[in-house]
Amino acid sequence: MEKELVTNYGDLKDEEVNETNFKNRLIIINDEGQILLENYAGVFLLPGGKREKGESDISGLVREIREETGIDISNDEIKFLLRTKMYIRNYPKVNDLGNVNRLSQTNYFYLMSNKTINEKEAKFDVNEKKYNLTMGFVDIDKVVEQINSSPSSNPRKKYFDKELLSVLEEFKKQITIKKELQNGLIDMHIHTCYSDGDFEPNEIVKKVKTAGISTFAITDHDTILGCEQLEKFNEPGLTFIPGVELSAAVPKGTMHILGYNIDIHNPSLIALLDKKRSNLVRSLELMYQYIHSKYGVSIPKYEFDTLYNKIGNIGRPDLALLLKKYGYAATIYDAFSKYLIEAFDATRINRITTSKEECMSALKDAGAYISLAHPISLEMEYEELKSQLKYLKSLGLDAIEICHSNQSEEYRNILRKLRDELKLYETAGSDYHGPTFKPDIELGTGRNNNIRVKQLILIDKIKS
Repeated sequence: MEKELVTNYGDLKDEEVNETNFKNRLIIINDEGQILLENYAGVFLLPGGKREKGESDISGLVREIREETGIDISNDEIKFLLRTKMYIRNYPKVNDLGNVNRLSQTNYFYLMSNKTINEKEAKFDVNEKKYNLTMGFVDIDKVVEQINSSPSSNPRKKYFDKELLSVLEEFKKQITIKKELQNGLIDMHIHTCYSDGDFEPNEIVKKVKTAGISTFAITDHDTILGCEQLEKFNEPGLTFIPGVELSAAVPKGTMHILGYNIDIHNPSLIALLDKKRSNLVRSLELMYQYIHSKYGVSIPKYEFDTLYNKIGNIGRPDLALLLKKYGYAATIYDAFSKYLIEAFDATRINRITTSKEECMSALKDAGAYISLAHPISLEMEYEELKSQLKYLKSLGLDAIEICHSNQSEEYRNILRKLRDELKLYETAGSDYHGPTFKPDIELGTGRNNNIRVKQLILIDKIKS
């Protein structure tokens, strides 16, 4: 539930309000703990303002920030902090134009960034020029101290000072918690644009650092192209583990096998990935023919020609995007629920796939530490899963992925019991893709902060 702070000066009721003001503001905080603050006609404000017709809260805020500061930011960088609702009876209007009963509602967001003001790109409006808008990065504690030590007789300023202080207090509280939770996090399951993720490997590195992650692995589906981009990666304080996630044939559910610390030049692994690429093309053709015949779905051939020439992994998410593009599904999830889960199961027997034995063998040959990804996707009861894990261990399995965004704490406890019984290690990862396929999963912390792993024995073993 979104955090909301409500203040009411004069016991004002909603039906008495005769002026409503909606705004969006942004806290930009840098590595030194300084925030960007504006001085507007003697009032301290955070950058931002009103959205224009046709804009969303975020797009309007992005525009306001660019106009006021010259700083370009993208929508996905901004995080929601809280909403304030300030009721004021007899609020004094500018230039002594009388009083109104006012509701001022503001959405506050924040951004961790070292971007600096670009005055050449800033474009002030008439009032900003008239009231000599100035801005700069200042320490949060100094802002609080200055406001508290310089009370104003201006009633308008007093209202905004009080709101700013309450917002900064909440922000400091949340950012402290965030740093405590995220400092030194481990995320061993991340996808890039070379499989079904949204971001380039170098973009993932930036996001990893922002998220407070100290150890991360790229584990694209059936490809190592993302890892190749980071082959010469070397940043003090940040450990990168090259990995891959291989799909293996099973009679029900899905089996994904994670390989860590792989030799990306290993001939056996490269040969298997080439084979899997051909298999994936065949699998997509079969699934498309199934939904074409049963549901009348029709997608132009050139779309598949383009898809099959795509660099990197291809799979059901690509077909889901096409179904969405041509109006057969409203969302990616809709495409899966209406067509692709059924098509996957219906064509299973006719698809050419790679066995778990082939996958395990190639990963071992590539020097990998091997973990079974999100065991919940196998759809197995306890004893069946235990038997499967025993067999995989005989093939070289080292670990189980226990902390995963899709696995509840109850299920994780079952996996921990199996881990101990079978003397396996554990791995943990968010399975981060980005906003397109899994928008509710965050790097390092998973879904709704259900992952916070800072130490794994297997990581220590890999680093040694």
